[in-house]
This record gives sequence, structure tokens and C-alpha cells, in this order.
Amino acid sequence: MTATPNQCPAWCDGDHPDGWSGVVHRGEIGRANVGGETVTVVILKTPESPANVTISGPVFVEIHNDDHDDMVRLLTLAGQNQLAALVERAAAMLQEAGR
Repeated sequence: MTATPNQCPAWCDGDHPDGWSGVVHRGEIGRANVGGETVTVVILKTPESPANVTISGPVFVEIHNDDHDDMVRLLTLAGQNQLAALVERAAAMLQEAGR
């Protein structure tokens, strides 16, 4: 890795040094139990892509930034209120940080 400006976003819980290129920024928002499985809501930003909300566990889903509200609504309709709240919180954090 080489030193270049790459400020760590406020939501990132990584222990990598500020100012290094090639860093993956990751912030765990929380966990929910879905169908007996634990799923984790994470904000993830790789050097090649913008920050996105993801759901990971037995499957991995990347939620496009324009689809946060729709995903929250779908999860709520499916009775997954805890997961919906985590996605909503992550989306709000991204918006607050200016993505």
C-alpha cells in the first residue's frame, strides 16, 4: 500500500491507518436473527466502489443506494422489523456522512 489521502469515514470501525490507499472501510451496524440464522448489516466501501449497505450471513446482498427505502419496506412487510431497522440506520449513517 502507498500513502495517499484516503480519510477513514466516521462509520468505519477498521483499525487501519488513515491515509493509506487500498483500504476497505467496513462498519458493522448490527445483527439480527432471520429464520434461525444470524445476519449482519454492514456498510462497506472498497477502493473501487462507493459505500453501500450490505446484508451478510448465509447469503450476501448489496443494497444499491437508491434502494434503501424499498428494502426497508420489503423487510417490514416480511415481518423482519429488526433487520429493517438496521438497514434504515445504516442508510441514515451513509446519508449523514455524505456517502
